[in-house]
This record gives sequence, C-alpha cells and structure tokens, in this order.
Amino acid sequence: MKNQFDLENSIFSSYFCIFQRINISVSEFHISGLPYKSMKKRILFRKSHFPFSIPTLLFFSFLLFAGSQAFGVTKTSTGATWNTAGNWSPAGVPIAGDDVIINTAMTLDINTVSLNSLTVNTTRSLNLAGFNITVTGTTNISGSLTDNTNAGSNRFDGMVTINSGGVFSTTNNSPYEFRGGITNDGTCSLAGTGVKTFSTNSQTLAGAAAISLGVVTINASITITNNNTGTTTLNGTTTINGTLADGNDGGSNVFSGAVTIAAGGTLSTSNNSNYSFAGGIATAGTFNLTGTGTITLSATQTISGSGNILIPNLTISAGTTTWSNTGTLTNTGTSSLSGSLTITAVAGGLKRFDGLVTIAAGTFSVSNTAPMEFRGGIDATGIFNQTGAGALSFTTNNQTISGAGATTFQNLSISSGITITNSNTAAFTVTTTSTINGALAFSGATGLKLFTGLPTISGTGSLTSSGNAPFEFRAGITNNGTFSISGTGVTTFSTTAS
Repeated sequence: MKNQFDLENSIFSSYFCIFQRINISVSEFHISGLPYKSMKKRILFRKSHFPFSIPTLLFFSFLLFAGSQAFGVTKTSTGATWNTAGNWSPAGVPIAGDDVIINTAMTLDINTVSLNSLTVNTTRSLNLAGFNITVTGTTNISGSLTDNTNAGSNRFDGMVTINSGGVFSTTNNSPYEFRGGITNDGTCSLAGTGVKTFSTNSQTLAGAAAISLGVVTINASITITNNNTGTTTLNGTTTINGTLADGNDGGSNVFSGAVTIAAGGTLSTSNNSNYSFAGGIATAGTFNLTGTGTITLSATQTISGSGNILIPNLTISAGTTTWSNTGTLTNTGTSSLSGSLTITAVAGGLKRFDGLVTIAAGTFSVSNTAPMEFRGGIDATGIFNQTGAGALSFTTNNQTISGAGATTFQNLSISSGITITNSNTAAFTVTTTSTINGALAFSGATGLKLFTGLPTISGTGSLTSSGNAPFEFRAGITNNGTFSISGTGVTTFSTTAS
C-alpha cells in the first residue's frame, strides 16, 4: 500500500493533502459546540455532533482541488520548439492561464491557448511562424518576437512592452489584434498587409522609440491615445472608426497610405505634434488638429469626403493635392506651397486660411464654387488662380498680396475696416465683380491690374494706387467711396482686351 509520501507524488496528491488539511483543521475546532482532540492519522466524525456528511466534505474537497488547478504556472523554455513537453521547465507544453518565459530561441509550432502573460528575455527569441497566439495579460519583450509567415493571427489583450534592445517585428501579412496598447523603447515594426486592429478597450501608444504599424483599423467606440514621443508611422491604409488622438507635444505622425475617417470617427490633437500624409484623406467624421504643429501633404493625393477639417499649419511639399472635400476647411496657421493645391470642391463648406499663404512654387488653384476666405494675406512666387465662381473674401485683418507670381480672383470682396495692400509685381486680375467695402491699395510698379468685371466701391471703401503699375477696367467702376490712382502708370477703360 502507498504511504502518504507515495500519494503526494501521484496525480491525486493535491486532493489528498487538501482533504487531510480539512480533517486536521476540523479536529482543532469546536464541532457543534464540542471540542475534539487532533488525531495523528485520521478523524473519526461522530454523526450526532458533526453537521456535515462525509460525501459533502468530499465534494467541497474536490472543489478546492479543482480550484487549485485553475491557477496557471510559470513555464520557461529550455528548447527550440513549443509543442515539445521536454522543452519546458517544469516539463509540459504551456496550457491556458500559464505565464510563459522564453529563455531560448524558440519557434511556435502549435496554435496556443490563452496565455496569462508572455516574456521574451534579452537575446532570446520567439518566432510565431504562422500559428495563432493569444496573450490575455501583459507581453514583455526584451529579446525578439517575430512572425515570418503570412498565416496565423496574434492577439494581445494586455499592454505590449518592448524594452530597450527588444524587437517586435514582422514583414509578413498575418493580422494582429491589440486590446491593451503598446509601449515601445526598442524596435516595433509590424509591416505587411495584415491588419493591426485596436479593439475592445481604449488604449495608449507610449514610449520614446519609433512605432511602425502598417495597415491599421481602430474599431468604433475605441480611443487610441498616442503618447509616444518618437515617430509613429502607419505604412498602409488607416481606417478610423473610433478615435485616434495625439496626447503629447513631442513626436510626429506619418501616414503613408490612405486615411479613412468614418462617420463617428475622429482624428484629433490639441498638442503640437506634426503630421504627414502621403496617401490622401477621406473623412466623413471629425478631423480636428489644433496646437501649433504642421500638417504636411508630401505627395500627389486627394482630400475627399464631407467631414469638416481643422488644421494648424499646412505645408504642401511636393506633388498636387486635390481638395474635393465639401466640408469646411479651417487653417488657423500659415500655409506653404512648394507643390500645388487644387480646390475642386463644389459650393458647401468654407475654405478659410487665417495665416499667410506662401506659394513658393506650383499653383494654388480654385476651379469650382467653394467659397474662400483669407485672413493673413498671400505671398505668391508661384501662381494663385481662382477660376471657379465661388465668393472669395479678405476679412478680419489687414493683409498684403505680395510676391512676383500672377494672381487671379473671381467675386472678390474686401470687408469694411480691412486694408489689402497689393505690392505684387506680377499681373493682378479680377475676372468678375469685386466689392470693396474696405481699402484696396496698390503700391507695385509693374504688372497689369485688370478688372474685367464691375468693381463696386462702397461708402467705406477705397481703391488707390501709389505705384506706377498700369490699370485696365473693362466694365466701368461704381464708386461711392474713394478712387485714386496717382502713379505714372497708364489707366485704361475698355470693353475688350488691350
């Protein structure tokens, strides 16, 4: 017969020990008011005084035994393949609820159950190899966690932390799901076409090292707050059904692929981080970037949709940006064009530029009926060309139209109390009517100033010139204010081109 020590080495040892502890415990207390002395080997229960039957006690003992098995253990790798019992200490392939430590160069060769946590030690590695892995708790990477195939899926419910020197990477197309966020102080580069989905919980991106995530989807009702102070790059398409918010003044955000903001989705920041877009933006939701950062459009692309867009400073560094978005555009800072901006939107949302618009090269063109408003002036070395019939107004602040590039306007209006000083040395053309309630003052010596439509100068308005540039009026002048051209340039009134 097995003695107690033999039993403790058997599969029922835990049960035996729990049951014995209960017996000993019971003997040391009053049962139904009567004390009993502890016995060395077993307890004799007196039916008349003990309130529980032996089967009942056995049942509770079994529950305690089963509960003791529900808690996972810590498994540390000692070999190269996951699904080999001898490659783990203690021996046995990890099961649900286990905490797993990778302390070798290991390859996953089986779909795992839900691990409680995953740790990859320094200089060690785990290759997911196209199999599925789920980690319900935290993942801590000081070594390397990679996936070298296109199959399998990977879910991380807790925070994924990549420590300095750690690597979390793939160039393949397997999907990833995150429910607890990412902190990166090492290397985080998840490329490929597999979708990186942020779901279930609001999360943060943190750390000081660059994060690259490829194709990204943010599910509805989920907020991702980017506190990472490095560069966050989304190399593929980005679909925002929830909220992507920048939470700090450092770092920058690069979107290489198309960005889609669904109805109810939000891309936002109130901080001063910079953003770069190369694949276009389609928004039916909220695009709201305040602060003093710069939004750079770095390649030929289209800004579409019907959602309103609020940005601080705009730079078009290359290519042609086609702006067909019918919502409002509010640029609260400056605009700088080395590429071209073509606004093709039909009548709808106002396009407003609060700061100076500098056209260093290329063309700023407005080819449809969207209304335009300027509050900081235009410096055109390139070309400003409004051919659409939307209203274009100068409001709020005194401004200057400068530079050596031609400027063409339609339906021009200048608000009362505002002075527009035109020192531009190239041609200035208004092809339809102009309404001057403030002051339009020319100081340039060259470039024809041509009004093909009727200019109306209100009682508070004025049209003056102190320079020597020539003027031509083809539809007359309605003057209820001040009209004074004092330079030496020729003024012509005609009905056809001179």
